[in-house]
Amino acid sequence: PHPVPPLVLGDYQPGLISKWLKKHKPDVVIGTSGDWLLGELAKLGFQVPRDIGYCGLDVGPEFSTVSGMRQNRADACRVAVDLLSSMLRRNATGPAKSNYFVTIDAQWKDGLTLRRRGPRR
Repeated sequence: PHPVPPLVLGDYQPGLISKWLKKHKPDVVIGTSGDWLLGELAKLGFQVPRDIGYCGLDVGPEFSTVSGMRQNRADACRVAVDLLSSMLRRNATGPAKSNYFVTIDAQWKDGLTLRRRGPRR
């Protein structure tokens, strides 16, 4: 097996998606949420998960059947408010002198868009 190069789309490009899928034949496509890309796969004749799997990186509750990562938005909002509150207490103004990065774990959400694998050996 060889690595499949990523297809990064800035905007909707159905012809490019079709060419990339036919050329590289990936087992799974990883997308942001699951809305438009799942529809595009169906338009191209793919049956998910039989023909190709789909994994979403930001699967909200509105995508109940999509497999992927469910982001913890409530904690992200709490952290943002805490950071803003801290800046206000310190009377911090203007652009930050350094960037802040906070990682908040996402949870895996089983769905119907990936094939089941057998037990690991």
